[in-house]
Amino acid sequence: MKTIIRLSIVILAVTSMGIICDGCSSGGGGNNVVYGTNSGTGTGTGTGTGTGTGTGTGTVPPGGFSQFTDLGAPVSGHNVVTHMIVFNGTLFVSVSVDPLDKFGSAICKYNDPGFTTVLNKPNTQGLIRVREIDGKLFAPDSDPNGTTPGFVYVSDSTGTSWNSVTIPTGAHLFDIVKADSKIYLSGQDGAPGSGALWVSNDGGASFSLIGNKGGSTRHKFMILSSGQILMATNQQQIMSIDPATGNGSPTASYICWRFREINGVLYMGGGSDHPHPVRAEGANPGTTPGGLDNLFVWDFCELGGRIYALAEPGLYESTDNGQNFTLIIDAPGGSAFDHIAMGGGFSANAMGSLVVYNGSIYAGAVQNGHVYKVE
Repeated sequence: MKTIIRLSIVILAVTSMGIICDGCSSGGGGNNVVYGTNSGTGTGTGTGTGTGTGTGTGTVPPGGFSQFTDLGAPVSGHNVVTHMIVFNGTLFVSVSVDPLDKFGSAICKYNDPGFTTVLNKPNTQGLIRVREIDGKLFAPDSDPNGTTPGFVYVSDSTGTSWNSVTIPTGAHLFDIVKADSKIYLSGQDGAPGSGALWVSNDGGASFSLIGNKGGSTRHKFMILSSGQILMATNQQQIMSIDPATGNGSPTASYICWRFREINGVLYMGGGSDHPHPVRAEGANPGTTPGGLDNLFVWDFCELGGRIYALAEPGLYESTDNGQNFTLIIDAPGGSAFDHIAMGGGFSANAMGSLVVYNGSIYAGAVQNGHVYKVE
């Protein structure tokens, strides 16, 4: 495990308060990884395996998964599964032809054994994040035909009927979170324009611009952690936003395309000069988990006390609370989760996705738009 010295400031302490996990944790009934001073069944450092009291990071047995079962593409020709979320007991999947490069995006729900489209946006280049807020789904439009105004699409309580909220100067809108009674929206103000944050005080019925919070370009992905909003920008920064005031300050130097909080630990997929995810626990400096350095890691989830990471080579598993990971299933076809090249580099908007649904893990591809069940 390597300490990430690129982090200019220690990542904020994380707790479970107010975290938006979008199905990243299996929830109640799962086996919690033993961590720290503990009492229970597990492997404690220096104490062996069994019931007792130990100090250290516990381990659990491997999950025994061995294959990806192909469930097909929710929408033909939509090659990237950017996000999946469980809402009211149903799995919803956001897909795009090629996020922020080619037009065509949709949100579908999974009706075993197939998919039904509930929101179709052929003139949109990405609905990259879908969030549950106050019993509805919210999906910011990441590129509404390359111009202003922008839109946030809002579902009814079933997720099958949608309305839109107009953001007059919004051109690229990426993520949305609720903090206390306010809803914050990240994106770009104007086309061309600068990074910006909007706020809604009426439950998402309307949004007011509160301005640039870090960097000259787009404000992107967010998570609510320890009462603060962590927000990634295109300027290789993570900003800490005070929900009470909307004011922000830099907390780390890092390109982040995915935040997840699992078992009180913050995971970030991303990287700068080379790809590397970050694991940040409490006030400790962020580190790269063993086995994941130099990898495009798209997402994380938890099931049965084990942490899983989706990366280009396939699905990785950790039995020690995310300290170390091992590749357990190769990517379908060897390339289903490969990154998409863009402008001589790679697209940080085209990323795979993980979710836990009905006690199983589902993975979304980057190259062929398929959804896979892990078995």
